[in-house]
Amino acid sequence: MHAVARAVDVSVFATGIEICDKEQHRKFFCSYENLHIMDVPRDGQSGYAHCTQFPESQLLLDDALFRAIKPHVQTKTPWNIIAMIGILVVLVGLIVFVTIPASAPVIAAMIPATVEKRLGALVFDEIKRGKLVCPQDAQPHMMLQSLVDDFAHANNIAPVNIVIVHSSEINAFALPARQIVLFDGLLQQTATPEALAGVIAHEIGHVAYNHSMESFVRILGMGLIVEVATGGGGTMLFLGSELYHNVYSREKEQQADEFAARAMHAKQYDVHKVADFFARSVKEESGLLEQFSWLSTHPTHQSRIDFFTSYPQEHSSRTPVMTDAQWRVLQKMKGCGFHKERLLHNP
Repeated sequence: MHAVARAVDVSVFATGIEICDKEQHRKFFCSYENLHIMDVPRDGQSGYAHCTQFPESQLLLDDALFRAIKPHVQTKTPWNIIAMIGILVVLVGLIVFVTIPASAPVIAAMIPATVEKRLGALVFDEIKRGKLVCPQDAQPHMMLQSLVDDFAHANNIAPVNIVIVHSSEINAFALPARQIVLFDGLLQQTATPEALAGVIAHEIGHVAYNHSMESFVRILGMGLIVEVATGGGGTMLFLGSELYHNVYSREKEQQADEFAARAMHAKQYDVHKVADFFARSVKEESGLLEQFSWLSTHPTHQSRIDFFTSYPQEHSSRTPVMTDAQWRVLQKMKGCGFHKERLLHNP
């Protein structure tokens, strides 16, 4: 009952405990229904119990006393601890959903290029693990890199690198350090060069707006919370998964679509044909839609079809993205070192 603890004798009975304070010549009896263990003894430190009959008192527990009364009472969490946990949950929520997203663009812009490059390499190493990558001197890679360079130069942005990875998954995404990864499965399911150019221009838009690094800042903040909550090992797994699936906000996706339409229009490519890519997924959603992970977190297919088909085009003639012969070379991925395996599955 005082700041200074004093020794007492405790007798354990079937219905409760008796506390004998020899110094004060007093005895207290607390029934088990009124006795609550608030903190259990651990690591040589005392725990404590609280008796509702004597609200101003605390009973310190050593291991022996705790073991004796534990079968009769329930362990309860103090209200102050519950309140602290509640406050912590609210603070974490504010950090994850308000502070980190709001500050991500500023923080992303401050990250040194060397750090961004290491991050991009780390994530890409995880993505390509166990997969084949098209060599940079292969014709398909050079064709796509030329298209990327064209878009970047025309829009006054720094060079962007593209990497083609062998995978049946229909996916393309931007990574930190100005990288775009494109799975060749996407090429097999793209009907026209213009549709492919639109997908690539969209990803260049993410690079131009630094969306990948903003996403990294947001994910890293959440990842650190995961790391604390899981006791380790969660951050990089969470980071790789989020970047891989390219989870951007609806606003960022619309920005990238608008960039793609402007870039296509400036090159006099047919912007309307970009809608074919999304129209096909809607038409075949019973089968292919499940594979279109590149589309899963983006705006609805129909809204994107409407955007690209209604985009104003003043040019009476359209410039082809590439010749039919070049398109066939690209779709077959000749010279990439894995075209034979692809042809075995798609004769």
